[in-house]
Amino acid sequence: MERARHQVGFYAVHPISDAIVSDYGMLDLVNDLRARYKAEGVAAFAHTDDRLVDLLSISGTPEEARQKLADYRDHVDHVALHAPYVPPLTAEDSADAFANILETFAPAPDRPPVPTEESPGATAVPR
Repeated sequence: MERARHQVGFYAVHPISDAIVSDYGMLDLVNDLRARYKAEGVAAFAHTDDRLVDLLSISGTPEEARQKLADYRDHVDHVALHAPYVPPLTAEDSADAFANILETFAPAPDRPPVPTEESPGATAVPR
């Protein structure tokens, strides 16, 4: 969750996120983070509120992440999964996160595929 916290903080401080967080009553959290960012720089992102991380990321255990992706299916047309990269994260952190994404969302014999809108029986796998 710490990696997602930094990445979500980075995105949340940009004004483009205001419409989304306002709809969920979290604009005050973002404004607090913006003030902290002005004072502390990227170190402020370590303090991104859990509610923002939950709202704006697919993170958690592999099972939690798969469920969250499935929950989005009826609400969004497209989901882009990418590794976090905001400092203080390192290239090794990003590589590890990418490997986790592949492992979490790749088809496996012991779990059903993640359906896509285009093909309800297909699997969404990063390429």
